[in-house]
Amino acid sequence: ISVRQDIENLGLKEKTTFVPYLNHPEALDTAGKAALLLLPLNRSPHADGIVTGKLFEYLALKRPILCIGPEWGDAAEIIKKCQSGYIAAFGQKQVLRQIIDNIFDDFCHNRLNLPPDDANSLMEYARPKLTEKLAGILSQMTR
Repeated sequence: ISVRQDIENLGLKEKTTFVPYLNHPEALDTAGKAALLLLPLNRSPHADGIVTGKLFEYLALKRPILCIGPEWGDAAEIIKKCQSGYIAAFGQKQVLRQIIDNIFDDFCHNRLNLPPDDANSLMEYARPKLTEKLAGILSQMTR
């Protein structure tokens, strides 16, 4: 059964928009208008250390993020620190369902929780700041 079929079977077709292929700038523009951004991580032995570039793109969009991955992982810690979304651990179907139900209810009642407009917490993860940190580490290693 396909995702589209599941959506139809659950009566969510009229609340769902399927978007065809978009180039990267168009995809970011569309994502910036979304009520919620999904960030599923790979279930792997080192999933707790996975921090994708997509996470940083999502943070910059200042939209709520739903991350499916380790609650104690690096991606989860960044999302918590930036107050940018929700984390559901792998296999926690009931927790995931409760999160989605709450987000959907908030969306329907026009009270969706957006990340705070705090540039300081996000600036820590901007490329210039991360590059500066990396340069400092490399500099210390070569002394």
